[in-house]
Amino acid sequence: MKLIQDNKLLKVRAIKSLEDVDIKSYKKDVWIAKVQNEYYMIIKRNFKNSYDECKNKIVDLNDAKCKVCELNENINLNVKYGSAESFIVDMNGIDNFIFANSQVFNDDLVRKILLKLNLLDKNKQYLRFGCSGARENDFHPGGEVYESSLISGEDGSGISQNVSGYLPNGEEYSTSISLYDRDKIFLREERIVYSHTAFLDDCGLENSKCILIKIEPKKEEVSFLDILNELATELKLSSYAIQICIQSNTNSTKIKGRVLKHMPEKAFKVLQEATDIGLEQLFKLENTDIMYGVGTKYDRYEPEWKQFTGGRQYERRGHIHATVIGDKDTLKNKHEVFHLRDVFVNPTTSIQVVLTPINNIYRIYPIYKCKNEFFCKASNKNIDNVIENIRVRDRGD
Repeated sequence: MKLIQDNKLLKVRAIKSLEDVDIKSYKKDVWIAKVQNEYYMIIKRNFKNSYDECKNKIVDLNDAKCKVCELNENINLNVKYGSAESFIVDMNGIDNFIFANSQVFNDDLVRKILLKLNLLDKNKQYLRFGCSGARENDFHPGGEVYESSLISGEDGSGISQNVSGYLPNGEEYSTSISLYDRDKIFLREERIVYSHTAFLDDCGLENSKCILIKIEPKKEEVSFLDILNELATELKLSSYAIQICIQSNTNSTKIKGRVLKHMPEKAFKVLQEATDIGLEQLFKLENTDIMYGVGTKYDRYEPEWKQFTGGRQYERRGHIHATVIGDKDTLKNKHEVFHLRDVFVNPTTSIQVVLTPINNIYRIYPIYKCKNEFFCKASNKNIDNVIENIRVRDRGD
């Protein structure tokens, strides 16, 4: 795992016992987990990627020239993690945000479920990265979380450089802080709203499915996320993990980032209410700064968001969190950790991207039981209806 900042590494607590975890098969690729008297549905989705078509390729787009490079470790991103056995786990989702229901959970729940399902090889380590959130408490300010940890497949322990971006009182830009627990030695377990992360196994360069790409924009102030989306389509990638490293050589690169002011306190009635609890800013990336981004992209099933927004697709360009590393003086008037909305790049912008094709997605829903039926806690939908609608979507019916 490559370090992206100078903060002290935090320890990730081991899962000492799975006695409180009971998981039973419910349908094909669907399980019901009972953990400490709480119920969860795990549903597996499968996607197809054409990895072999990505090798040694130059993709010429309208706004950028994209070159697929030979893998090497002399870069700022991780490429020796990510075999064909990698997977994505989505805990909670945008429905929990909209309905302001069942928003708080502990990350060790995710690790327990993965261990119980034998999704982690005890002889391997996993680079885990992506997006989550944390709420304020008496020892930590919370914020948007940039997830980056190295996890043991044996017991879920490891090391972490997770950081969160919070808004100090009266400030308009986020400040970065390590996501520590009360003792400031271990990683904080509590999360809010969602945890969307990729698990890439340590496989060495010879077995890595990572695709290292150098992107050269052709025009001024073009959308990086639009380029990335178009590139993935050309490479025939439908589901993948994302790592990004961007540097500005002329101070002309601009970032649009959003930070949540606080977790939702009541269900939203209109879209503007969801917009109002976040703060979106556009700021320049100086040539002494580096922006790192991590996230995941696939066709998510979030009908509540589509209905709530009048037809918008949720995270159609991927869900990415980012952090800006630089001198203290250059970090003024910019978000330090944030939900990446876009980067407006130029021909002088230095851009490296690693995409890792991932076929298997595991979505975890908090559910409850009523009269021998199960319902999603956030939306109150019967899980059988949710499962069938996902299967119909995946079949393309």
